[in-house]
Amino acid sequence: MTQTNQATENERDILEALNRICESEYFSEAEQIKRFLRYVVEEALAGRADRIKSYSVAVEALGKDTDFDPTQDPIVRITANRLRSALAKYYNETTDQHRVVIRLPKGHYFPQFDFHQPPSDTPDPPGLPVSTQRMETPVPIRWRLPASLLLGAGLVLLALMFWSRISAADTNGNLGRVWIIVQPLETGGSTDDDFARVLGDQIIAQMTRYDGVNIIDAQRAPNEQRSADQISGSGWTEKHVFSLATYVRLEDDRAAVRWYLTDMHTNQVMWASDRRVSLESGDGAAAIVQSVSAELLGLEGAIPVILDRLQPTGLEDDSVCMARAQRHALTDDQMILGGVTECLERVVRNHPRNGHAWALLSLAYHRQGRLAASLGENASGFRRLQQEAAATASAISPETFFPHLAQLAAAYDAGQLTVLQNLADRMLLRYSGDPRLKVMIGKALVSLGMAESGLPLIEAGLDQLPSLGPLGYAMLALERYVAGDLEMALGYIDAQALPNDYRYWLMKAAVHAGTGQMDEAMQAWTALTRLKPGYADNVCQDLRHANIHYTYYNRIVADLSKIVPDLPAESCRFRLPPQSALAPSIQAVGSRTP
Repeated sequence: MTQTNQATENERDILEALNRICESEYFSEAEQIKRFLRYVVEEALAGRADRIKSYSVAVEALGKDTDFDPTQDPIVRITANRLRSALAKYYNETTDQHRVVIRLPKGHYFPQFDFHQPPSDTPDPPGLPVSTQRMETPVPIRWRLPASLLLGAGLVLLALMFWSRISAADTNGNLGRVWIIVQPLETGGSTDDDFARVLGDQIIAQMTRYDGVNIIDAQRAPNEQRSADQISGSGWTEKHVFSLATYVRLEDDRAAVRWYLTDMHTNQVMWASDRRVSLESGDGAAAIVQSVSAELLGLEGAIPVILDRLQPTGLEDDSVCMARAQRHALTDDQMILGGVTECLERVVRNHPRNGHAWALLSLAYHRQGRLAASLGENASGFRRLQQEAAATASAISPETFFPHLAQLAAAYDAGQLTVLQNLADRMLLRYSGDPRLKVMIGKALVSLGMAESGLPLIEAGLDQLPSLGPLGYAMLALERYVAGDLEMALGYIDAQALPNDYRYWLMKAAVHAGTGQMDEAMQAWTALTRLKPGYADNVCQDLRHANIHYTYYNRIVADLSKIVPDLPAESCRFRLPPQSALAPSIQAVGSRTP
């Protein structure tokens, strides 16, 4: 069914969603973007999508004269970006289950409608103890004071208002411990002021796509720029409150981007970044937005690292658990993983409407399953819990980072190639500035046999952040090994140099066996079995659970059998390609020097 046909059949639901958006606090004082949104939605429902152009939007929605020239006046583009930012804040900060999600994709002004069947209740994870009486989620209390009253009341009243917002967030599944006050973006040189305003709005919109943070736009609440002394007496002492100041200067085909993250309690600069962002892709604003947001909130971002360092070592506090879980979302450390999984199960009981917590729990189950398989245990229970937690996270928070990542891992483990590719494309479009995400997705694609798609992502992530080398080299080694370039494969393995990771020794043993270097292969296998005693009985089960492509699996098993003659025949039989399998791309896509 086409988007237009589906929209026509669901016209009542779309109009109800439109009215709710326009009546919300996010749009109540923004007449211009409300008119823009109403116009494009109503034109789309009337079947007049071909009329939704810059000129018609300007004249019919924004009240411009008929001699309006879109090449001279950027009002439509600027208003569209403000609308996208407002929609992002609306969907990411409201707790309603939205039957219809209205988007305005970049590149045109035709609205997109996503239809969801909201669940009647949030499912409880099987196997977790739950109370017999379900926690009811209070409706958030949101209100807005007239500007004149805010100015007259001063800083104390403003602080109380934002404290009320924090408290409301706490009761609605958001642990509410991290707040970022985004200061107006500063520019230098010939950087256009309109560009700066649009860029600032886009940075805020992008930051709202990440979990576990609450964003305040200081430009629309200017008194948020206050001292630590003023904050400390206003109920903020239990919160992590940061101020983000950003400076941008355009320089031909690149931009100089500096930002500072300051702790509002201590006035201490907690993190700073100064880098040059290439603008050669053609969309300079997007490149800057992705760079800033990923450095702040991505998998290796400043906020997760700062929070993990500031927290006590125990996991008894739910917020501490969340910070530790996010920092170690993909850990293989058995001690950390066990503690994080247990405390996350407690967090989702205490905060059943927190999609971020459910997503982190799903990722913890994903890692628990991998660990269980490597020990020869049945991992199917963890996989079931992982899938259910990922579905719950997506139902609660369909538009934010960690629920997307949980869905991606669940699709990988279930071997759902089409779903995985669609999710990967969507995440790379939304979070293209995150190098660790590029490497992770690239590894998944290569592992499933799609090297032509995966290798460039790994290369791009390593170029962006070379310290990710050990994360990416293992998969680059696997691809070169199966392609027959054993010398390059050994080069990647030696560059990886992770002697405490059993998979390092597994690849080293297989590649040396493939080259006929049996002594080196046996030494690597001996080192592996010191880390994983009895692994010969579990190796094939472990490889199958990891869902690596059948050609990779068969090659590894064939070479290991040269040095491990007692591999279990039943679990280590060769795998045949399923009818729907994608043939792996094992030809060289590019050779990166380790």
